[in-house]
Amino acid sequence: MARVTHVAGSLREPPGAVAVTTWQVDPRQWAASLAWSHQMADAQHAASGITQTIFNLAEPVPFTIGLCANAGSLDDIDAARSAPPDASILQLLESAPGAPTSGSMEGLVAIRVA
Repeated sequence: MARVTHVAGSLREPPGAVAVTTWQVDPRQWAASLAWSHQMADAQHAASGITQTIFNLAEPVPFTIGLCANAGSLDDIDAARSAPPDASILQLLESAPGAPTSGSMEGLVAIRVA
């Protein structure tokens, strides 16, 4: 079950496309990692205008954090990710509280069909 902990932007309607990245963190870094992910969502929203949602999972893999980009289309996601990263995002990457648990990062993209 996912629990939304932060939204950067507006979710007024279902997105046309989403890009999701999840990673498992060391339980000792849980609070710091969750706070850091909220900052990252804010920075990505500020840089791209795309609404970012942070969620966490207790199951099936505990201590997992997810970042979901909620866009109008895959083209919007592609345009946002094709540009060079904003300086604030690079600084946040440098200040991450810890590395993801080895082999735990996953990503997916999906589009709304109906």
